Amino acid sequence: MLSAQQRAGVASRPPGRAWGVWASLVGVFGLAVALHAAEPVELRVLPHRCYRASDRVLPQWRLMAVAINRLQETLTLQRASATVRGPGQEVTWTQTGEEINCILQGSREVPPAKVVVLSIVDQGPAELLARQVALDLTFAHAGGQSILVHQEIPLTRHYTLHLRFPLEGEWLVVNSRAQQHGVGTAFALDLIAPSDLHFQTDPPGGSLCLADFASDGRPVLSPVDGTVVDCVADQPDCVPTPDRASFAGKRPDSRRDLAGNYVVIAVRRGTCVLMAHFRQGSLRVKPGARVRKGQYLAQVGNSGNTTGPHLHIEVLDGPPDLALLGTTRLQQSGLPFGFRDVLRRRGDKVEYLRRAVPEEGDVLSIVPPVAAPG
Repeated sequence: MLSAQQRAGVASRPPGRAWGVWASLVGVFGLAVALHAAEPVELRVLPHRCYRASDRVLPQWRLMAVAINRLQETLTLQRASATVRGPGQEVTWTQTGEEINCILQGSREVPPAKVVVLSIVDQGPAELLARQVALDLTFAHAGGQSILVHQEIPLTRHYTLHLRFPLEGEWLVVNSRAQQHGVGTAFALDLIAPSDLHFQTDPPGGSLCLADFASDGRPVLSPVDGTVVDCVADQPDCVPTPDRASFAGKRPDSRRDLAGNYVVIAVRRGTCVLMAHFRQGSLRVKPGARVRKGQYLAQVGNSGNTTGPHLHIEVLDGPPDLALLGTTRLQQSGLPFGFRDVLRRRGDKVEYLRRAVPEEGDVLSIVPPVAAPG
C-alpha cells in the first residue's frame, strides 16, 4: 500500500529553492506554448519521451503535464488522477479540490489562454516496473459541466549511464533526481562544495561575493570521452543571491542565457552530457573538439540563472537547443545517470562504490588512483 505522499506522486520542494539550475525554470519565466489547438483543454506532456530508470532508485521517472485552457472562460481543476501500469501491476493515485498538491505553476483556477503545470513524480514502490502512466484531469467551468482530459504516456526503460566524477575533492549533491530540475525534466543534479551549504541554510547578513564560496573557480573535468557539439564561454558571472535566482523577476536576453557558460558533449548514439554555469572565460574547448575523460574543461562559476556557484550536470538523449529552454518545443529528454568509482559519504558512513546513483545529501569524491608498486 502506498503512503499518502507516494500516492500524491509529487516533490514537496517549494518553488525556487536555492541552487536549482535556472531556479524553477517554469515558475520564474512561465512556460511558452503555441496557441493553435481547438480542444477545450489541450494537454502536453514534458519531456516528449519519458524514460524509466533501470536501477530502481526512486524516482524511476517523472514528467510535467501542461494543461492549456482554450476556452474564453476560467476553468477549475477539480480532480487529478494518474494510473501507473506495469507487468501484472497497477497503482492509481487521485487528488481532488484543494488536496491537489502537484501544481508546479499556476493554480486550480485557470483563466482563458493560461496554463496549469502539474509535476507527476514516481515515488514508489520500486518493485513496480512501470510501462505506462494514464493521466486524467477533470475541469469544471461556469455552466457546471465537466471536461475530462485523458492521456496515456508510455515509459521507455533506459539503463543507467555511469560517468567519471567531474570534480576533485568532496562535493555535496543537491537538487538531485527527486527534484523538478534541468533541461530534460528528469535526473539532473547540482554539485556544491559542502562548506557552501550554510549560505542557503543560514544566509549571512550583508552582500556576498564569489570569493566567499568554496565552489567558485574549482576545476571541472570531462566525465566522458566524446565530442563538443555546443558551448558558450563569455557569459558574465552573477552576484550570488542565495535567497533567489539571479534572473528572478526579469527575462534574459535569450533563454540560452539561463545556462550561462556551458558545454554539451556528444558521447554515443546521440547521448549528450550537459554541464553548466562555468566561470566566465574559463572554458578551454570549442565545438568540434575531442575530449577525454578527466580532461580539464573549465572552472565552476556562477553564470546564468543561479543562486550561487555550483556545477549543474545532466545526460540527455540528444543535443539540446538551449534557445528553447522553458518551452514545450524542446525535444530532448533526461536520461538516468550516476558515477563510477567514487567515495560516498552518507551521514557517518563512507563507502567506495564502483557504481553510484547519487541521492540528495550525498557527499561524493573521486577515488584517488593507486600508486604503482616500486
